[in-house]
Amino acid sequence: MRNWVLGYTVALLTIILTTVYAQYRLNQWNVPFYNALERRDMLAFLYQLQVFAVLAGPLLVLNVIQAWLNQITALYMREGLTRDLVDLLLKPRRALRLAHLGAVGVNPDQRLHEDARNLSELTTSLAIGLVNSKVLLASLHRRLSMISSTFRFDLGGGEIAIPCYIVWAALLYAGLASLLSNIVGRRMPSLNADRIPRKQSFGSP
Repeated sequence: MRNWVLGYTVALLTIILTTVYAQYRLNQWNVPFYNALERRDMLAFLYQLQVFAVLAGPLLVLNVIQAWLNQITALYMREGLTRDLVDLLLKPRRALRLAHLGAVGVNPDQRLHEDARNLSELTTSLAIGLVNSKVLLASLHRRLSMISSTFRFDLGGGEIAIPCYIVWAALLYAGLASLLSNIVGRRMPSLNADRIPRKQSFGSP
C-alpha cells in the first residue's frame, strides 16, 4: 500500500511541475496575443488562437489527471490508514478503554471512518496546494523581479530602497493571510472533533 502511495506521489509531483510549466508558457502567450489585438493583425490573431489551443488543450488534460491522481492517492492513503487504525482498535482491552472515554468513545468504528476520510483528503489537498504554490512562486519569481522596480521612500531624512518590492509584497500578503486564517480558524479542529461524535452517534439517546 505504501509503495502505491509513493508511486502516485511521484506521479503527482511530475504532473504539478508540468502543469506549472504549461501555465508559465500560457502567461507568456498573453503578450503576443494582446499585441496582435492592438495591431488589429488578423493573421497574427488567428495564429495566436492556434497557439492557445496547443497550450490550453494539454493544460486541461493535465488538470484532469492531477484531479484524478489527487483522488486516487487520497483513496489509497485512506485504505492504508483505516487498516492501521482497525489493527489498533482490535487490540486487547481497547474496546473497554474506549467505553470509559465518554463522547469520544461512542461508536468508534464510525468515528474511525470519518477521521480516516478527513485526514487522507485534507492531507493530499493541502500537500498538492502547497507544492503547487511553491513551484509556481519559484517559476514566477524572475518575472515578478523583472517587472518590479526598486521602491524608494524617505524615512527620517534618509532614503530607503526596497528592490523587487512586488515579490516582497506578495510574500507579505501571503504571510498575513495565513496568519489571519490561523487566528480565525484556530478553534475549527476542536469544534469539528466535538461535532463528529454527536453526528455519528446513531445509537446514543
